[in-house]
Amino acid sequence: MVAFLNTKLAVLSVLGLISSASAGIQLNAYTDGGCSNYAGQFNQPSNGVLTNWAVSGSNSANIANCDGYTWCDCYWWTGPNASGNMGYTAYGSNNCASAWGSGWKSVSCTYGYNGRRGKRVTAGTYEANL
Repeated sequence: MVAFLNTKLAVLSVLGLISSASAGIQLNAYTDGGCSNYAGQFNQPSNGVLTNWAVSGSNSANIANCDGYTWCDCYWWTGPNASGNMGYTAYGSNNCASAWGSGWKSVSCTYGYNGRRGKRVTAGTYEANL
């Protein structure tokens, strides 16, 4: 019984390491308004934390990868600190947010493993520069 339990725990530990190593969310910015002409990326934004992120000359953005998660979604703003016009993307559908002429300056993403979306946290901000 003890040997079986130890084996089961070891397998679960290895599976946990594999799934966490493959998990990742990636945001891409594009110079056109339709998410075609790649301009830069930001890997693994903090879950629910507002990030000031601007790529020079970009006019659209999307969630390029949602690896290891059941769902990923992001809210985008044309100004820093969640100011200005807002856009929304969800991985797998409606996944190109266009801000032609102004570009996106801040973003807040949430992602997880179940069907319930978590509470969005925007108290802290993080600066991401390319």
